[in-house]
Amino acid sequence: MNSTDSRLHLVVPALWRFFSNEVTWPSIADWKGLSGIECRVNGVFFPDAVGCIDGTPHEIYHPQVEPQAQFYSGHRHYHVMNTQLIVDNQGNIVFLQAGFLGPMNDAGNFILMERIGPGTAYNMPRGRVLLADKGYGDFVPLLTPFRAAQTRRMPMHQQRRARKFNRKLSQCRVIVEHTIKYVKTYQAVGSLWCHPRCFQLVIVELCTFLAQRYIVLFDTI
Repeated sequence: MNSTDSRLHLVVPALWRFFSNEVTWPSIADWKGLSGIECRVNGVFFPDAVGCIDGTPHEIYHPQVEPQAQFYSGHRHYHVMNTQLIVDNQGNIVFLQAGFLGPMNDAGNFILMERIGPGTAYNMPRGRVLLADKGYGDFVPLLTPFRAAQTRRMPMHQQRRARKFNRKLSQCRVIVEHTIKYVKTYQAVGSLWCHPRCFQLVIVELCTFLAQRYIVLFDTI
């Protein structure tokens, strides 16, 4: 390990501890105080949705020691580690978990995610939901699009409604996609990972903390 790597291993954990409080899970009262998600483009509104969830990949070099199959994504055709993010209806990051292996899909990652507090799923008020894409299963508290197999079994008029619902949900989920862009502006997690993989998780989390700090500062200007 050269002197630069040594300094990084000292500085990054200190920065992680300093900025880690930027991402916090809202209390039940905070969740109840959030209104639904509205798409600003066309006024689409989901009154029960108080946040969104999505995953994002981070490309890594071919593993030299571990079996490559643990990290190779057949969907993306390269080796990755994945991160799951939850944002509230304002785009603030309220939860992240990094380090999911490449072959895992969003539904599998969701099942493995750490749960937040006691009570209902993710310690959220009953009836409140998080918008998710079709890669997630029908898990509480997620609201996902109708799948193609479900739509084909519907009468024609219900198929039109289902497709319209899917378009509206996709439009409103843009809030989490924009937030992920803030995280990916940091080259360390937005491009090919070129450092020891054991160090990646803390870097991903630190960049997410910094992205959330930027979001807060930008909103106050």
